[in-house]
Amino acid sequence: MARRTFGAERKRRGSYLRQIALPLAAFALMAVFFYRGMSSVDENAASERLAMADRAVRRAVAQCYAVEGQYPASLRYLKENYGLMVDEGSYVVKIDFAGGNILPNITVMPRYF
Repeated sequence: MARRTFGAERKRRGSYLRQIALPLAAFALMAVFFYRGMSSVDENAASERLAMADRAVRRAVAQCYAVEGQYPASLRYLKENYGLMVDEGSYVVKIDFAGGNILPNITVMPRYF
């Protein structure tokens, strides 16, 4: 009789593991999908913030040219006279001044620490 009890107990233990394995696997799969989704959202947001910073700099450069008839010589000039605000802790902004009436080369890149 002990053998039957042991076999039944073993059967219950195996059945319990099967019952718990499927929900655990489903939870792990959902956690992976959630993590990948959040990573994608974060990448998209970072890309959009970079594009917004680039547009702000280009808009200020164009506004300076429209008002003064010449392009700005530096980023500092845009900040002081046109209210340009760029998070320099997050982005590197480079304006290569080529002359008063030549559109400068504008580069906005994320700053990597």
